[in-house]
Amino acid sequence: MFSIQIYGANRQSMQNKGPRDNVVGPAVAYYGTYTLDTDGKTMTYHIVQSTFPGWNGIDRKITIDELSGNTLKVSQPVKGDPTLGDFVAHLDWARAAK
Repeated sequence: MFSIQIYGANRQSMQNKGPRDNVVGPAVAYYGTYTLDTDGKTMTYHIVQSTFPGWNGIDRKITIDELSGNTLKVSQPVKGDPTLGDFVAHLDWARAAK
C-alpha cells in the first residue's frame, strides 16, 4: 500500500475556518497499491482513490531512475500542464530509519 500527498508552496492560510471549509489550494492526494518491474525499470501505481476524480481506479506507470538499498528515484513526463506546460516530474524516496 502507498499514500501520497503533494501540496503547493505558499498556500493561503485560512485559520478561522474548519478543515471542511478551508480552501486547500494546489494539492493532490491519492492512495492504492504499487508494482515494481525492476527489469523494465518501471513502477506502476494502482490508484484506488484520489482527490482528482479522473485518477480513481487507474494505473499510472512511471520510470525508475535509481533503485538501491535505501533509495528509489522515479520520474514521469508531464504533458500539457495548463500552468507549467511540458516538464518531467521527479520523486525521490528514502527508506526511513527504524
